[in-house]
Amino acid sequence: SLVPLAPGLETNVAQSVPSVRAIVDNPVNAPYKAASYITYKLNSAPTTQRVVSAAAAALMIVLFFVIASSFTTRYVASLGTFLFASSSSLLTSGRQAGPSIMLLTLFALVACGYALRFNANNDKAWILTCAAIGLSLYVPGMLYFLIAGGIWQYRSVRRPFSAPRPLLTGVCVAIIAASLMPIITSLVRDPGLWNDYLGIPDTLPSITKLLATAAYVPLGIFLISPENPLTRLGRQPMLDIFTSLMVVLGCYSLIIKRTLDRTKLLIGVFIVGGIWTTISVNHENLLVLLPFIYLIAT
Repeated sequence: SLVPLAPGLETNVAQSVPSVRAIVDNPVNAPYKAASYITYKLNSAPTTQRVVSAAAAALMIVLFFVIASSFTTRYVASLGTFLFASSSSLLTSGRQAGPSIMLLTLFALVACGYALRFNANNDKAWILTCAAIGLSLYVPGMLYFLIAGGIWQYRSVRRPFSAPRPLLTGVCVAIIAASLMPIITSLVRDPGLWNDYLGIPDTLPSITKLLATAAYVPLGIFLISPENPLTRLGRQPMLDIFTSLMVVLGCYSLIIKRTLDRTKLLIGVFIVGGIWTTISVNHENLLVLLPFIYLIAT
């Protein structure tokens, strides 16, 4: 409440809190809409809608520390987490009333995948991962990452020692099927929702626009971003000078360890994220890469 709601996005979100019926009719970003609806019922003050984004950002910070601690010492992980938590991009999106924070769901999926990879016999890890997949598929753009990740890890999941028990498999299938029923029904009933769901524009952008958006993917991280007063000051890039240097050193470290799965994962995330940001012609989708960029810096 220290800062008034920004005209446009935040005021629109605060004034049009979705009803249960509206969520059912258009379940794109349903997890955010449902949380926003519950928050409104508990406290109808307009700025309270920021609580949803703040809670999601706080969860991402905790997950970041857990993942970073797995690859580095706790001291280094703490420093990296402080960098991530104090980044202007996370602070802005985590304070803003709007569904953009849901792009960080991808990092939650990676955290679930990590738990599944190193706790193959953990029933809770399987159930949690399936629930996370079911919820994340309501977020625009997540489908691309899940398809790419599924293709990459298909052989690993098929290994006998990795596959869950038949009963657990049935439970996982039921969780995902029940979670996806509303979004599938809505997409079949109203094909007009497909553009919003896939995170792509209604009309095909020009080649010039696509090339400009593609150029802004690396430029927006290190040098200069498109103007957008809602998300940044002027045309400042996503990273400051110190973090940019740490990312360069981190990339060098990854090149040395290029055979590791985590290196392949990061490369895949950046390729899919860069392509999707370009096709969507929406530079703000670059937020999906934020925790991975800071993981490299860490």
